[in-house]
Amino acid sequence: MIFVLYHVPCNRTDRTTFVPTTAMAMLISPKFLFLLLTLVISSNPFRIPPSKTRHRPLRNPLHISTIERTQSQLPSSQPQSQSNNFRLPHSITDILTVTTHLSLCLLLSTSLTILDDYTSIHNPSPSTSTRRFNSPNHPGIKGMASSAEEARLARYEWDGNTNTKDIKSYNEIMYNHRTVTIKEWNSQTPVTEYEVNRAIRNLRIINSKIDLIDKLLDEYEYDKVLEILNSSTFQKTMSSSFEVLRQSNALSEEASRDVGFAWGSCAWRHCGARADAEEAIGEMTKFLGMFEPYEGKFCMNIVRRSVEEVLESVGKV
Repeated sequence: MIFVLYHVPCNRTDRTTFVPTTAMAMLISPKFLFLLLTLVISSNPFRIPPSKTRHRPLRNPLHISTIERTQSQLPSSQPQSQSNNFRLPHSITDILTVTTHLSLCLLLSTSLTILDDYTSIHNPSPSTSTRRFNSPNHPGIKGMASSAEEARLARYEWDGNTNTKDIKSYNEIMYNHRTVTIKEWNSQTPVTEYEVNRAIRNLRIINSKIDLIDKLLDEYEYDKVLEILNSSTFQKTMSSSFEVLRQSNALSEEASRDVGFAWGSCAWRHCGARADAEEAIGEMTKFLGMFEPYEGKFCMNIVRRSVEEVLESVGKV
């Protein structure tokens, strides 16, 4: 019986790390199988030892003449029963044969494993070595793109959804939060009247673009709608205008709370109009291809009402 353990090299660049994959093969020789079967049969594990047998009296004893006549008719089986209860011990040669065979199997399998590891490290085969591909999105390394842009492209190739290219991961959002948002919070200065007027003007421009989007939705011009929604002058301008008005003295404390915070940054606080508008825009950019015009108008109406609510709080509707 031979057990062969085969090791396959891992797909890594250092070529020194190997994953032991257990591939076991058994080769049983007929001679060894016959010998093993003979030992099992000769041991007879189901035989009752003579010491445990007890002679019990007959429940219905017969007449003595009947017993003698019956015994005289039966053949003599006493020597045969004695021979059945008597078993010769296993031969020392048989035990040594089995032990030697198993030891050789273990030694051979260990030797083959060591030899395979040695040859894989010092003389690797080109067929199992790591190969570098020109494509950054090889199917063998999905999810391991080296940059955020490659990861977004890979997600687009997997599901065929063009909108997934612009969806940022949680790590990317938090990186932008640490490097941009917190830096803006730490460097905040009192909001001037000029910044307030500019924010109000930008929100009015956003309202006019929403009217344009409604017209494009009626014509099923979804590509142009996405171009407007994904432009930096729409989402970023709207978010920055909301933030300026929330921090300004032009709004009361209640009005600032109605403006709220960015979508996903509310936590235990009241989200407000800004989060509603950003969430509606996210729904539009994600599912616009599946929307009918009236469904797209419903989402854009949420954005319009959020903008108008903030402008009404400022008194500049």
